[in-house]
Amino acid sequence: MSVAMTEPGSGNRLWHMDSYAVENEESYMIDAFKSFATSCGESDYYLVPVRANSEVGPNDLSLFLIDGKDKNVKPIGVWNGMGMRGNSSRPVHFDKCAVPKSNRLGSPTCGFSMLFAYTLPIYQCGLSAVYLGIAQAAYDVAKEHVKNRLHSDTKAYLSTMETVQRYIGEMYVRLDQARHLVYRVAQLADNALVLFDEFAAADLLDEVIRENPDDPFFVECAEIKIAACEMAIDVTNKALQVCGGTGYKRGHPAERGYRDARAGSLQGPSDDALKLIMGRQLLGIPQPWEL
Repeated sequence: MSVAMTEPGSGNRLWHMDSYAVENEESYMIDAFKSFATSCGESDYYLVPVRANSEVGPNDLSLFLIDGKDKNVKPIGVWNGMGMRGNSSRPVHFDKCAVPKSNRLGSPTCGFSMLFAYTLPIYQCGLSAVYLGIAQAAYDVAKEHVKNRLHSDTKAYLSTMETVQRYIGEMYVRLDQARHLVYRVAQLADNALVLFDEFAAADLLDEVIRENPDDPFFVECAEIKIAACEMAIDVTNKALQVCGGTGYKRGHPAERGYRDARAGSLQGPSDDALKLIMGRQLLGIPQPWEL
């Protein structure tokens, strides 16, 4: 399943949607253009947030499940990114898709809260784990390279150089910090999802999410992606540095790791958007969706 959220007018400001649903007798008509949808063209279903109707605000969202086989689901172009070559994060046009009313998830305007309560924690934890794995693989490759690279003139291994030793130590510190944060927030997410289920069953989820914007859980959900993605860029860059020209060759694990890692901070919600959310929460300033 793909989550198709990003729109051209709002970009990484995923709390704002311009597109909206039009309700008919038996269905909703969805006419929405989304800028990026992971696995676009490959997914069986798309989870699509749009405004509940043309009259409500940009964050009064409905969530719809749209069948990927619908002929009006139209992927656009070909994915050709710097990294993530196995991905297909293409634009997609939901061209006047007729969606059964049973395919709307939850009440008409609770989509925003459902995204915050369920999609965001799972997505942030999962994405952070991916970039932790990319960085770990790059670190492992770099460590093996310097332990086995022998200079013929000095008869010394690359691992004996103090600069290399410092890089390896720095990489390990960044990895260890991020790993502990990922595990801690993942446990918090498990605990929170149980509470969210209880709120949803009591029809209180929208009220709880919208009236508790300063809950530290959401700060940590933002923090985890920033920490993991910035760490991955740093670690893969250092791995590339210690592997030298060999690591720079196309197809080397360090080269691929760096290209893949560089995507993380750009993936929505981008690290810059998350820092904005965190800063406003920590300073007690209303969030954009509260204004």
